[in-house]
Amino acid sequence: MTHPGTAKVVVSGTITATRDIRHLTRVRLEPGNVATVSPDGHRLAFRFTNVGHLDGVDFTAECSHAMRVAVKGASTQQIRLGAHRVHPTSVPFTIERH
Repeated sequence: MTHPGTAKVVVSGTITATRDIRHLTRVRLEPGNVATVSPDGHRLAFRFTNVGHLDGVDFTAECSHAMRVAVKGASTQQIRLGAHRVHPTSVPFTIERH
């Protein structure tokens, strides 16, 4: 996540996958930012305090047929998905693999 300017913005949420979330890599997280996978391996919880730089995570959820994404602190217009950077129509939203 990022945003224009240097104001403090807090974004939190969960990503729930139908298969295990693995290979979690934290990307440029400052102290106090968290990203953890649940004991069952299907849920990633995160909370980032952002001041205009990049904070995020990379992960895999191989062979998942769906991921449900719930985000607090960001509107649909602030969320961009995939190579074409499309906005979801609502939050929470589900990404399905066909």
